[in-house]
Amino acid sequence: MKDIVSEIFRILRPGGVCALSTWQASGWLSDIPLALATIPGTPPFPDPDTLSMALSHGARWHNTSYVEQQLAEHGFKDVKVEVLTSLAFVDDAAAYAEMLSPMVTWFTTVVWNSEDCERYGRLIKPTLLKYATEKYGENQRIEWEMAAILATALKP
Repeated sequence: MKDIVSEIFRILRPGGVCALSTWQASGWLSDIPLALATIPGTPPFPDPDTLSMALSHGARWHNTSYVEQQLAEHGFKDVKVEVLTSLAFVDDAAAYAEMLSPMVTWFTTVVWNSEDCERYGRLIKPTLLKYATEKYGENQRIEWEMAAILATALKP
């Protein structure tokens, strides 16, 4: 992402505005380590903070101070960073598993080795369905809070 910020700065004309967004928190992420831990033998799945850093190669783009610092270090002025929260939902446990299983499967390719991905990957969707059904109920709406970081900055 640092290279992206450099490129945004490079292509913007003076007076141009950079606007970006990133997730600070995804409420459903805290369920994933708990759900996957129910599969015997799976390697641990990281907590949301560690996962966010792994997905961004050690950067802390889920942290408002980090976002502000990166924009300023790349030469932007008038940096403004805010967090907006919203309630997200899916209709039921089946929709939960359907929506999250592709993302979780991809996340495992970042945090597990290829043998573990091969061994346990096919179990992710049914495990998410079972976990959500047990935690939230079979035909219950599932809600969680999402928090997005929105940032704007001016190229001098």
